[in-house]
Amino acid sequence: MDVTLEVTCNATSDAFVQVSVTQRAGSGVAQGFGFESVGCTGSGEQVVIRAHEFGGKPFKQGTAVASAEIFGCNNVTCGSETDSEVIEIQR
Repeated sequence: MDVTLEVTCNATSDAFVQVSVTQRAGSGVAQGFGFESVGCTGSGEQVVIRAHEFGGKPFKQGTAVASAEIFGCNNVTCGSETDSEVIEIQR
């Protein structure tokens, strides 16, 4: 599944973004995870990260929770930010 995120970063090199998606699937949970290195421009950019399903339960159309984290460094320090949103999966 492709997850579109808007990221803003000002690291002096690329930043690392990871995303996880969780959805109730009957009596279990469908899960997916993906990561990508992104270039930092200092302004908001949309990136698409493929979250690969794991755990045996497939995603279905409906709501899920997407959590993302970005990590990067500049010449002085490193930092990270996280965010979580309810999303709508469309098949």
